Amino acid sequence: MEKRHQESLRKNWVFLMDSLILEDLLDLMIEKEIFTPNMGEEVSVKHTKKDKATQFLFTLIRRGPKAFDTFVECLNESSQDFIADKLISTLNEEPMQQ
Repeated sequence: MEKRHQESLRKNWVFLMDSLILEDLLDLMIEKEIFTPNMGEEVSVKHTKKDKATQFLFTLIRRGPKAFDTFVECLNESSQDFIADKLISTLNEEPMQQ
């Protein structure tokens, strides 16, 4: 995952924790081979919504160069396009400093 994608996730961390609905999203991420079934299980076994979202995001960050774009695509497919829009708008706000 590119640094600017990680930065977009970091800047929206609390929003993501509060807003993500992981049930359908996890299945799509597995279907598109960003997550393995075992990774999906690691998220699903967490007890609270916050713990599930935390596990999901920490796993997502480590999933390679296609992970962010696929995540945004899966958000749109799972009717969470308002989250995708916010992540994209954060990317477009200003150039990320290195």
